[in-house]
Amino acid sequence: MRRFLMLTLLFPLCAGSVQVAAQALTPADRTFFDQHISQLVTIQPRLLTAPAVLKVFSATFYDVTVAIHGSSGTETSKLIAARAGSRLLSVEPPGSDGSLPDVLALLNHSFTLATDADARVLQQALDVVYPISSMDDTKAEAFSHTGHAWTFVRGSFFGKHAGFVFDTAPDGTITSVSYSLKLP
Repeated sequence: MRRFLMLTLLFPLCAGSVQVAAQALTPADRTFFDQHISQLVTIQPRLLTAPAVLKVFSATFYDVTVAIHGSSGTETSKLIAARAGSRLLSVEPPGSDGSLPDVLALLNHSFTLATDADARVLQQALDVVYPISSMDDTKAEAFSHTGHAWTFVRGSFFGKHAGFVFDTAPDGTITSVSYSLKLP
């Protein structure tokens, strides 16, 4: 217990000293770093061209593999990125309730959500851009609508369905997108 308390007290001091030791790069160091970073990190983007993605979204989406090369080997991770105008955005599944104006901005404004066929296309696009990560969650995958509110179940959270809610105008134009951890 005494050792734990000592480590608890010393850790912030050590962590603080590491932060003080780091500083911004000089222009020459920045140039060197930019020229040689690919020896340590490689980024392999692939264009996502699924027909549903191209129909539902106006943004360009990429499947990106990031590899970090170290002395003990290479570690890789994957992410989805979107080009929205002059910005490159990381596309991650939402983790909390709330409005998603960035998702709304990525949609193709000519895509309408008025029929079950439209919903199936949107579900296919979501499967590519916001893939469901666990087998249990794929069992929950579904869509439904009540009036102009369309729900797309993407998994569960503490026993409740979680997913996207797309609100539409009477003509099927999508007017808002949100995420809920407790779908009705």
